[in-house]
Amino acid sequence: MNRKLFTFIVLIGICTYCFFLFRETGKIWSAEYKAGNAVARPIFISDTDMFKELERPPVGFYHDKHTVALEKEGCGVCHLQDEKGRFIFKYPKLRDEKTRQSLMNSYHDNCIGCHRERAKAGKKSGAVTCGECHVVKKGYEEWLRPVELDHYLHYQHEKALDKKCELCHHLYNEEEKKPIYKKGTESSCRDCHRGKEGGKTASFRKAAHADCINCHMEHNREGKTAGPSNCKGCHVEMKQRTISEMLAVPRPERGQPDKVIISSEDARMKGVPFDHRSHESYTRSCRTCHHKTLNNCKTCHPLKGSAKGNKVALADAYHRASSGRSCVGCHESKKSEPNCAGCHHSIKGALTNGYCLVCHSGSSREDQAVRRLETLNASLPEMAPEVIDIGVLKKKYMPVRFPHLAHVRKLFEISNRNRLANYFHADKAAICAGCHHYTPIEHKSPPPFCRDCHNVSFDLQDLKKPRLVAAYHLQCINCHKRMKLKPLKCTDCHAEKLMDKSLSHKNRSIKVR
Repeated sequence: MNRKLFTFIVLIGICTYCFFLFRETGKIWSAEYKAGNAVARPIFISDTDMFKELERPPVGFYHDKHTVALEKEGCGVCHLQDEKGRFIFKYPKLRDEKTRQSLMNSYHDNCIGCHRERAKAGKKSGAVTCGECHVVKKGYEEWLRPVELDHYLHYQHEKALDKKCELCHHLYNEEEKKPIYKKGTESSCRDCHRGKEGGKTASFRKAAHADCINCHMEHNREGKTAGPSNCKGCHVEMKQRTISEMLAVPRPERGQPDKVIISSEDARMKGVPFDHRSHESYTRSCRTCHHKTLNNCKTCHPLKGSAKGNKVALADAYHRASSGRSCVGCHESKKSEPNCAGCHHSIKGALTNGYCLVCHSGSSREDQAVRRLETLNASLPEMAPEVIDIGVLKKKYMPVRFPHLAHVRKLFEISNRNRLANYFHADKAAICAGCHHYTPIEHKSPPPFCRDCHNVSFDLQDLKKPRLVAAYHLQCINCHKRMKLKPLKCTDCHAEKLMDKSLSHKNRSIKVR
């Protein structure tokens, strides 16, 4: 047989095999995705405290696959139960931690032993050899999306548990050596149960699995409405709650003030009026701001910092722009939202010192008038054009009809609807500065034209400054992209000119004036 023909037939065979293989695999993936049978990431079994350096790669354990396969047998196959019948989510349940070898044998006896028993019984089973479980994979970092109990979920638990806060919240009494409930001290579980175990205090992971899953399973056995007891039920991306969902959720009461002036005795700046109640409606949970305890910030972050607050001083706790929990950091993050990003994406740097007094007023908000931008007539120069014809590319395109005042009206409307902007857009020329940047903007005075700073050709003295055509496109298109608006295509703005086809390519080239 011709060698080329033989090679061609072999390639056709391989392609056909791959096609059917991927098609069937795709069906399996699709079925798993639709049924939600598996969690994307496994739990890596490594027990690094005992094993230290591993001889083989850690075992990637898919917990939800096992709970589905062993649904009839239940959790007792792998986990022990205490005297109250609550599961102890520790594995293996027969665990010998005397030596490294004995602990390894505990895993092998439980896992491989179960797999072999199921195989003998003719049931679907798992791996029994080293290389089938200890598989080399890129990266072994275990990550499941952290569980977040937002205001909505907290309220669902309140209703289901008849507002019996003591079922979840407790303090540890040193004298009685047991957890007790004290009204008015309810806080996040993470306040005491941290990332790792400390002394007799269980880690958050251990405490949450022991209390939450056992409670859900108990409610399920009693025929009551219960929460999930598998990984994918809790470790999911938190969705944005709808208005209808949140309307029925009452304000969480923990003795917090409605409004307060944040101040410190030794501070030199005036206090900041803070509307605690209104900020609650902008957060998912109390932990959005109170990341360790529900105490006020200066308890852990005094003016000069302390070990209790990781040496983070009070000013830094409120003003660190990179932190999502600080006031300034949270406000900075709002600039990336579509309605704000159109202007703010091009404004480099944080707030200037001139904005300090916007917050540090020392008086309550009731003493201040609501700050809104004035009407267009009161803010714009008298000769502000309704429409501007931009003809930089008039050789190839018709001039762009830019609806100047329509843009300004819309930006005024967006700004006046935004409560945060009400405070920081107090300058009457604030909206104009979004486009007319890097130039002094004076109230009622016409700003410079774009061409006054951006030359038609490159400025050899400042190569970083875009020429006029680039400046228009950077400003307009970037704004549209950030605000998720159209138009974005060339002819959406530039009506193309009908050109004489007899003209040479050279004569039709763009010459910007």
